[in-house]
Formats: sequence, C-alpha cells, structure tokens
Amino acid sequence: DDPNQEGIEQRAFGSFLSSCGGCSITTDHESEVLQCTQCQKPCGARLFSSIRMTDCPEGVFGNNNGNLACEDLPGGTYQRTCSPCNKDADGMLHCNCEGSPPAETSSVRADMCKRFINLNGYLACQPGHEGVPGGEGGAHPPPARPGRSCRAAPPGGAAR
Repeated sequence: DDPNQEGIEQRAFGSFLSSCGGCSITTDHESEVLQCTQCQKPCGARLFSSIRMTDCPEGVFGNNNGNLACEDLPGGTYQRTCSPCNKDADGMLHCNCEGSPPAETSSVRADMCKRFINLNGYLACQPGHEGVPGGEGGAHPPPARPGRSCRAAPPGGAAR
C-alpha cells in the first residue's frame, strides 16, 4: 500500500485507487484538489494528474488513460470493497463485492440511493441516504431480470 494514499479513500472514491499512486488532497486557491503523482496509462506509463474535488459532485473518480476524471457511479463506501463496478444503460449498478459468493454480482438501481455501502457482499443504501427523487427508496432491489443476479441485502448484515 502507498503510504501517501492513507485515508484518501475516506473522501475520494472510485476506480482510480487501484491504478493511481501517490494521491493526496491539497488546497489550491481555496479549492480542494485531488492529485496523484502516478496514474497508470494502459501502456504502463505513469503520469501526474490532478482534478478539483468540486468537478465530481459525487466524489467518484476514475483513471482515464492516465488522467483523473469523474466516474458515472453513485458515491459511497462500497467502492472500497466492491470492484469492478459499472452502471448500465438501464441505470443498474453492478458490482462484485467482498463477502458475496465468488463470481456473483450484486445489482441495484443506481437511483435508489444517494450513497451505497457493501452490506456483507450486497449493495445497500448507506443509512441516511435512502430514497432520492425518482428512486425507489429503501434498500430493496428491483425484481430480478433474466441473466442477472439481483440479491437483496440480508437482514441485520454488517456494512463493509
């Protein structure tokens, strides 16, 4: 683990954590900036990259060819223990999360919550962030669709 990244995942989420090193949050002209000294490009080269925290309202960042960029994923601590995650054209969030059976994906409507957590391998609403406008509210997944796993969070489970 990169010692410069300690604690960064408390304020900035996303896939950048697995491909960028030397990351920190600094202040530049009264604006907070996420900067990483080594964001890996697909060819293996590593670049310095930075982005204003306010550029990505959900605080979810990715690595686009060595450059920090906003990811189109909802915020939340689930990104620490769920990877890879993606959002499809139907607005479904799909992740492989620690604590779930191998090769099984947890799927929920991305507009169901403002922020998500990993609840024993299941995506669930972060307490206090349920029911956004246009969402279903609560931690209930949509009905299962053919070819997709859609598991509800177990009652009384622990968040990761």
